[in-house]
Amino acid sequence: MSPAFLCTLVFVLVTVACTTTEREHPQSTFSKADTLTDQLLVLQDSLHHRWLHVSMHEQLHNEQLRSLFEHLQVLVPLPAADRTSIEIQIEQLHHLQLNPRNITNPDVIHEHDLARHALTTDLFRLIQAHRIHERDSTIAHTARRIQEFQQNTWPVRMQYDSLARQYNQFLLQHRETLRQGDPENKYQPRPLFQAVFK
Repeated sequence: MSPAFLCTLVFVLVTVACTTTEREHPQSTFSKADTLTDQLLVLQDSLHHRWLHVSMHEQLHNEQLRSLFEHLQVLVPLPAADRTSIEIQIEQLHHLQLNPRNITNPDVIHEHDLARHALTTDLFRLIQAHRIHERDSTIAHTARRIQEFQQNTWPVRMQYDSLARQYNQFLLQHRETLRQGDPENKYQPRPLFQAVFK
Protein backbone atom coordinates (compact mmCIF):
# COMPACT_ATOMS: atom_id res chain seq x y z
CA MET A 1 0.00 0.00 0.00
CA SER A 2 1.61 3.23 -1.16
CA PRO A 3 2.24 6.20 1.18
CA ALA A 4 0.08 8.41 -1.07
CA PHE A 5 -2.86 6.06 -0.71
CA LEU A 6 -2.42 5.96 3.07
CA CYS A 7 -2.40 9.74 3.27
CA THR A 8 -5.55 9.92 1.18
CA LEU A 9 -7.25 7.29 3.37
CA VAL A 10 -6.34 9.14 6.57
CA PHE A 11 -7.67 12.42 5.12
CA VAL A 12 -10.98 10.81 4.19
CA LEU A 13 -11.39 9.22 7.63
CA VAL A 14 -10.65 12.50 9.41
CA THR A 15 -13.13 14.36 7.19
CA VAL A 16 -15.86 11.78 7.87
CA ALA A 17 -15.17 11.94 11.62
CA CYS A 18 -15.44 15.74 11.67
CA THR A 19 -18.66 15.66 9.66
CA THR A 20 -20.17 13.08 12.04
CA THR A 21 -19.21 15.18 15.05
CA GLU A 22 -20.88 18.26 13.52
CA ARG A 23 -24.05 16.27 12.91
CA GLU A 24 -24.10 14.96 16.46
CA HIS A 25 -23.61 18.44 17.95
CA PRO A 26 -25.22 20.93 15.54
CA GLN A 27 -25.05 24.59 16.51
CA SER A 28 -24.74 24.00 20.25
CA THR A 29 -24.79 27.75 20.98
CA PHE A 30 -28.15 28.21 19.28
CA SER A 31 -29.53 25.11 21.00
CA LYS A 32 -28.70 26.69 24.35
CA ALA A 33 -30.38 29.93 23.26
CA ASP A 34 -33.50 28.00 22.23
CA THR A 35 -33.59 26.18 25.58
CA LEU A 36 -33.22 29.41 27.53
CA THR A 37 -35.90 31.08 25.41
CA ASP A 38 -38.29 28.22 26.18
CA GLN A 39 -37.58 28.62 29.91
CA LEU A 40 -38.12 32.37 29.61
CA LEU A 41 -41.47 31.85 27.89
CA VAL A 42 -42.59 29.56 30.71
CA LEU A 43 -41.67 32.28 33.21
CA GLN A 44 -43.43 34.87 31.07
CA ASP A 45 -46.59 32.77 30.96
CA SER A 46 -46.53 32.30 34.75
CA LEU A 47 -46.01 36.03 35.20
CA HIS A 48 -48.98 36.76 32.93
CA HIS A 49 -51.23 34.53 35.05
CA ARG A 50 -49.90 36.13 38.22
CA TRP A 51 -50.76 39.58 36.85
CA LEU A 52 -54.27 38.36 36.02
CA HIS A 53 -54.56 37.36 39.68
CA VAL A 54 -53.50 40.87 40.76
CA SER A 55 -55.91 42.45 38.30
CA MET A 56 -58.80 40.26 39.42
CA HIS A 57 -58.09 41.06 43.07
CA GLU A 58 -58.09 44.80 42.35
CA GLN A 59 -61.27 44.54 40.28
CA LEU A 60 -63.18 42.51 42.88
CA HIS A 61 -62.08 44.91 45.60
CA ASN A 62 -63.50 47.85 43.67
CA GLU A 63 -66.67 45.93 42.79
CA GLN A 64 -67.30 45.24 46.48
CA LEU A 65 -67.12 48.97 47.17
CA ARG A 66 -69.60 49.67 44.38
CA SER A 67 -71.89 46.90 45.67
CA LEU A 68 -71.74 48.32 49.19
CA PHE A 69 -72.77 51.75 47.90
CA GLU A 70 -75.64 50.37 45.83
CA HIS A 71 -77.01 48.33 48.74
CA LEU A 72 -76.58 51.28 51.08
CA GLN A 73 -78.74 53.48 48.84
CA VAL A 74 -81.56 50.95 49.02
CA LEU A 75 -81.57 50.93 52.81
CA VAL A 76 -80.88 54.58 53.61
CA PRO A 77 -81.96 57.82 51.92
CA LEU A 78 -78.51 59.34 51.48
CA PRO A 79 -78.09 63.11 51.31
CA ALA A 80 -77.57 64.29 47.74
CA ALA A 81 -74.10 65.65 48.55
CA ASP A 82 -72.92 62.29 49.94
CA ARG A 83 -74.42 60.36 47.05
CA THR A 84 -72.86 62.61 44.42
CA SER A 85 -69.47 62.59 46.14
CA ILE A 86 -69.36 58.79 46.30
CA GLU A 87 -70.50 58.42 42.68
CA ILE A 88 -67.66 60.70 41.60
CA GLN A 89 -65.15 58.72 43.66
CA ILE A 90 -66.32 55.42 42.17
CA GLU A 91 -65.97 56.82 38.66
CA GLN A 92 -62.55 58.22 39.46
CA LEU A 93 -61.39 54.85 40.80
CA HIS A 94 -62.59 53.18 37.63
CA HIS A 95 -60.34 55.46 35.55
CA LEU A 96 -57.34 54.81 37.80
CA GLN A 97 -57.10 51.08 37.10
CA LEU A 98 -53.60 49.68 37.40
CA ASN A 99 -51.86 47.85 34.57
CA PRO A 100 -48.33 46.46 33.94
CA ARG A 101 -47.29 49.72 32.29
CA ASN A 102 -48.51 52.38 34.68
CA ILE A 103 -47.22 50.70 37.86
CA THR A 104 -43.78 52.05 36.93
CA ASN A 105 -45.12 55.42 38.09
CA PRO A 106 -45.37 55.72 41.90
CA ASP A 107 -47.80 58.62 41.54
CA VAL A 108 -50.30 56.38 39.71
CA ILE A 109 -50.24 53.71 42.43
CA HIS A 110 -50.41 56.33 45.17
CA GLU A 111 -53.34 58.14 43.52
CA HIS A 112 -55.20 54.85 42.95
CA ASP A 113 -54.75 53.62 46.52
CA LEU A 114 -55.54 57.01 47.99
CA ALA A 115 -58.78 57.23 45.98
CA ARG A 116 -59.85 53.78 47.12
CA HIS A 117 -58.98 54.54 50.73
CA ALA A 118 -61.03 57.75 50.63
CA LEU A 119 -64.00 55.93 49.11
CA THR A 120 -63.79 53.16 51.69
CA THR A 121 -63.59 55.68 54.54
CA ASP A 122 -66.65 57.58 53.32
CA LEU A 123 -68.74 54.43 52.85
CA PHE A 124 -67.82 53.01 56.24
CA ARG A 125 -68.57 56.36 57.85
CA LEU A 126 -72.10 56.29 56.43
CA ILE A 127 -72.63 52.68 57.49
CA GLN A 128 -71.54 53.37 61.05
CA ALA A 129 -73.51 56.61 61.23
CA HIS A 130 -76.72 54.73 60.44
CA ARG A 131 -75.59 51.53 62.25
CA ILE A 132 -76.70 49.54 59.18
CA HIS A 133 -74.07 46.85 59.62
CA GLU A 134 -75.75 45.85 62.89
CA ARG A 135 -79.12 45.11 61.24
CA ASP A 136 -78.30 44.07 57.69
CA SER A 137 -76.28 40.90 57.06
CA THR A 138 -75.47 41.80 53.43
CA ILE A 139 -73.93 45.12 54.43
CA ALA A 140 -71.98 43.45 57.24
CA HIS A 141 -70.72 40.68 54.93
CA THR A 142 -69.69 43.12 52.18
CA ALA A 143 -67.89 45.33 54.69
CA ARG A 144 -65.92 42.33 55.95
CA ARG A 145 -65.05 41.35 52.39
CA ILE A 146 -63.73 44.85 51.70
CA GLN A 147 -61.55 44.70 54.80
CA GLU A 148 -60.18 41.32 53.67
CA PHE A 149 -59.36 42.69 50.22
CA GLN A 150 -57.70 45.68 51.84
CA GLN A 151 -55.51 43.45 54.03
CA ASN A 152 -54.50 41.25 51.08
CA THR A 153 -53.76 43.99 48.56
CA TRP A 154 -50.02 44.25 49.17
CA PRO A 155 -49.45 40.52 49.80
CA VAL A 156 -51.01 39.82 46.38
CA ARG A 157 -48.89 42.53 44.77
CA MET A 158 -45.75 41.17 46.43
CA GLN A 159 -46.47 37.69 45.02
CA TYR A 160 -46.44 39.28 41.57
CA ASP A 161 -43.23 41.13 42.42
CA SER A 162 -41.55 37.91 43.52
CA LEU A 163 -42.20 36.24 40.17
CA ALA A 164 -41.36 39.39 38.20
CA ARG A 165 -38.05 39.55 40.05
CA GLN A 166 -37.26 35.95 39.02
CA TYR A 167 -38.09 36.85 35.42
CA ASN A 168 -35.87 39.93 35.50
CA GLN A 169 -32.97 38.04 37.08
CA PHE A 170 -33.25 35.32 34.43
CA LEU A 171 -33.11 37.98 31.70
CA LEU A 172 -30.06 39.59 33.27
CA GLN A 173 -28.24 36.31 33.85
CA HIS A 174 -28.75 35.00 30.30
CA ARG A 175 -28.95 38.30 28.43
CA GLU A 176 -26.14 37.65 25.95
CA THR A 177 -27.30 34.14 25.00
CA LEU A 178 -30.96 35.17 24.72
CA ARG A 179 -30.05 37.94 22.28
CA GLN A 180 -29.09 35.31 19.70
CA GLY A 181 -32.74 34.31 19.41
CA ASP A 182 -34.11 37.77 20.14
CA PRO A 183 -32.44 40.24 17.74
CA GLU A 184 -35.29 42.74 18.25
CA ASN A 185 -34.73 42.67 22.01
CA LYS A 186 -38.45 42.18 22.71
CA TYR A 187 -37.90 40.56 26.10
CA GLN A 188 -37.66 43.39 28.60
CA PRO A 189 -37.53 43.53 32.44
CA ARG A 190 -40.90 43.85 34.15
CA PRO A 191 -41.68 46.67 36.60
CA LEU A 192 -42.22 45.89 40.27
CA PHE A 193 -44.76 47.41 42.64
CA GLN A 194 -42.13 47.54 45.36
CA ALA A 195 -39.50 49.16 43.16
CA VAL A 196 -41.40 52.41 42.76
CA PHE A 197 -41.35 53.00 46.52
CA LYS A 198 -37.61 52.43 47.04
